[in-house]
Amino acid sequence: MGLNIKLGDPAQNSYVTATMANEYFANRRNTTEWDNLATPDKVKVLIQAARDMDRFNFIGNKYYDTQGLQFPRDDHLVVTGNCGTPITKTSFRHSNLYSTTYGVYPTSFWKYGSVHITSGTPVNDIRLIASSNVTNGSITVTEPFSATPTTNTEFIVFAPIDKEIRDAQCEQALYILQNSGMEDIYRYRYAGGQRVRMGDTDVTFDRFATVKMPFSPVARKLLSRWIRRSLRVGRA
Repeated sequence: MGLNIKLGDPAQNSYVTATMANEYFANRRNTTEWDNLATPDKVKVLIQAARDMDRFNFIGNKYYDTQGLQFPRDDHLVVTGNCGTPITKTSFRHSNLYSTTYGVYPTSFWKYGSVHITSGTPVNDIRLIASSNVTNGSITVTEPFSATPTTNTEFIVFAPIDKEIRDAQCEQALYILQNSGMEDIYRYRYAGGQRVRMGDTDVTFDRFATVKMPFSPVARKLLSRWIRRSLRVGRA
């Protein structure tokens, strides 16, 4: 299974590619466990990290009920409209892709965002954005559409996912690699086990203890502004 980072895609399973994760870890200390992995294993741990993140109760709702991951949420920045000329099988323009109330978007602002064709030709295509031009409002996708859009083709363009979400997935991936024993204990206890021995370690669980999924404190902090806080309500 490969990594799919197309926002809103029902088959999306990651927020970062292995290359993006490598770039993140290139500027972080103590990443030996990640650095020693072959690319297929990096893909697997990134998919698991995204699944772990999706277990949180996030503020708001998914943008699409059918999307593969919890993000984008329903307040995500999007641009909608009809494709503008010049149009090719890999690019089109729209004035709202560069014009804003306060100026212009930064260079390649839409890179790693996604475009969904919602009406017309080629309806239901979803593509990752490879680059954008802020001077003319054009976007270029990473792979050709299944047919050339027309000026009657309607789209939704999703802005790239927030950097904190991408970084959180990388941190959780590293945490999984550095705490594999904790993950095994969690899975055993979650399945109903009362006692487990791993090497020289013997763990007995409190019968009534709650079980918390092993999760990176750094990743949790990065996600904190999206996590719904539970409220305790006392009696009057």
